[in-house]
Amino acid sequence: MRTAISKRNIFRIYIVLYPLLDIIYTLSEMFNIDIKINQLIRGAMLLYMFLCIRKQKHFFKTFIYSSWIIVSTFINIFVGYTTNAKTELTFSLKMITDIVVFYCFWEMLDNNIISTDDIFECMTKSSLIAAISVLLSYIGIGLTSYVSSARTGVKGFFTIQSSLTIYLLCMIPIIFVYKKKVFSIDILLVIIALFSIGSKAGVICTVIMLVFIILYTIRKKVLESNVNFKDIIITMIGTILIPTFGLYYLNQYITRLKTLYMYAGYYTGIYSFWLSNRNNQISAINLFLRNHNNGKLRGLLFGYGYTGVQYMMQKSRDLMAIERDFYGIYYYFGILILLITTGYLIYILYAAFKLNITERFKDDRYISMLYIWVMGIAYAHLGGHVMYEALGQFPFWIIGAMIVSEFKKKKMDIQTWEKV
Repeated sequence: MRTAISKRNIFRIYIVLYPLLDIIYTLSEMFNIDIKINQLIRGAMLLYMFLCIRKQKHFFKTFIYSSWIIVSTFINIFVGYTTNAKTELTFSLKMITDIVVFYCFWEMLDNNIISTDDIFECMTKSSLIAAISVLLSYIGIGLTSYVSSARTGVKGFFTIQSSLTIYLLCMIPIIFVYKKKVFSIDILLVIIALFSIGSKAGVICTVIMLVFIILYTIRKKVLESNVNFKDIIITMIGTILIPTFGLYYLNQYITRLKTLYMYAGYYTGIYSFWLSNRNNQISAINLFLRNHNNGKLRGLLFGYGYTGVQYMMQKSRDLMAIERDFYGIYYYFGILILLITTGYLIYILYAAFKLNITERFKDDRYISMLYIWVMGIAYAHLGGHVMYEALGQFPFWIIGAMIVSEFKKKKMDIQTWEKV
């Protein structure tokens, strides 16, 4: 019993304080602190989560997946284009984190060490740390999102605004379910923070999500015949205020986007503009590979490694990294890891749909999980920073574990009922 309570508390604290690790990293970089405390904590927790995987089948899959990534990394260190072994190994651990988090939380949920309610509560509290950090930037305690004067935004003490954006986007449905309110202080702070960051994907996804939540809530109240005077007043106020301020903000934002699109001929077209030139990253790698025939089979099987890809991109177009995750997984780790990871994503997506179909799309938790999973996959494809970026991947794969855990329980309940 003590072990279960201890594990529960460890993970509750870790989930709540998780954004602080990115803040610590940013401050360490700003003040040139060599010892990265955030990396030490994440490394220790990764090992702890790995050791928490007790089912033989889960442990075996995690071990094989992790071993292939580590072997691929060492192959690239010794015979590839890799330029920094330490950076390479650190990046590999980020990719391994996906499957470790998934199986660890799946087992903890199945064993009732931690509950769905625990996770929703802790993530709600965690989101406030990230949102408040962003908003403090307005009084000079934080960083701007973009170096270019053509784009505006603030991001608190976070290094990568895209990673922060997907993290906060995941939090909105979670807060909605936990607070059981469309408009709560927590949701409003996160929404303001997302608008403040200034990311195109962040603004668009936030608006879509808000419209969805409002319409879903109205539909649910009507179907349940649970509409009271208070609900009507709150909905009317929200329906008037949000579009009013939202349209004003969007008008200002679209004006800035038009200016940005014309800025110094930086973008080659609409597609390039909406992807923030991420399409050029793939072109840079393909250009390098057309001029260098050696190692293509090795690259197909094991990838080229993180610093190896950096080397290739800098040689062809002076770019630094791939920000579209599925391309990134392929070029960093090879075709096998891409196929396995995609397999997990598709299976979890299937489980999320089946859960909602079973419940006729009436369970708030399952709808929020499905929305996060679909949005996360789309964001990973277009904007990246979901599959191998610490801040985004952690909540995303916890949600994946929750989906599969609930799906397996429902499936078991159905099978048990059929036997009776």
